[in-house]
Amino acid sequence: MAKDNLHNMFNVSSDDFFNRLFGKPAELPTAKLSALLSLYAAPPVATTLTQLMALAPPPQAEGYLSRMFSVFRLPAPQPPAPTGLWFKDRYFSEPSAFSSTFIPKLSGLYAIVAFDLAGSPRPFRVIYFGKASDLSDRVVRSHEKYDTWCQAAGSSGRLLISYHLMPNAHDLELYSAEDVLIKHYQPVCNMKSNPSFGF
Repeated sequence: MAKDNLHNMFNVSSDDFFNRLFGKPAELPTAKLSALLSLYAAPPVATTLTQLMALAPPPQAEGYLSRMFSVFRLPAPQPPAPTGLWFKDRYFSEPSAFSSTFIPKLSGLYAIVAFDLAGSPRPFRVIYFGKASDLSDRVVRSHEKYDTWCQAAGSSGRLLISYHLMPNAHDLELYSAEDVLIKHYQPVCNMKSNPSFGF
C-alpha cells in the first residue's frame, strides 16, 4: 500500500523509483516507434508557388546577375547601347555616315551632326537642321550647303546624318518643327545661311 502511494505521489513507475532509491541507473522509458519518428519529422513539402516563395525568398536583385554570371565565368551583361538622338521632344535616328546612310523616301526633318567628344549626353554636335518632303532627294552630296557642312565637321568623312520621320506632314508643319529646332540649338551652318535670322 505504501509503495502504491509513493508511486502515485511521485508519478513514476515503482521500478524506477526503487532503482533510484538504491542507486541503480534508471531505465530509459519505452515509447512507440511512431512517437519517436515524429520527433524527427521532415518539414512539410511546399506544393504551391506561395509556399515555395516562403521557404526560399528570391535573391536580392543587386549583384545577383553578376554572381550568377561569375559562376559560369561569363562576362557580366552590359546595358544596351543607346540608339538615336533626341532633339527637344523629337526622336532622330542613330547617326550614321553620310555617304552610306539609307534615307527613306518620306517627309521629315534631318540633322547633320559631327562627332564631338565635348557633346553631351553623347559625343555628337549638330551643325545643321533641315526639312524635306522627300528626305532621300534632299539629303545628298549635291545639297547647296554640303561644302559648309564638311568645313564645320572638319572633313566629309566626319559628316553624320540623323533623321526624324514625319510621314504625310504638311509644309507648314515641317517648317514650324525645323524653326523650333534651329532657334533652340542654333547650329553653326544654319546661322551662316541665315545671318539675319533674328536671334
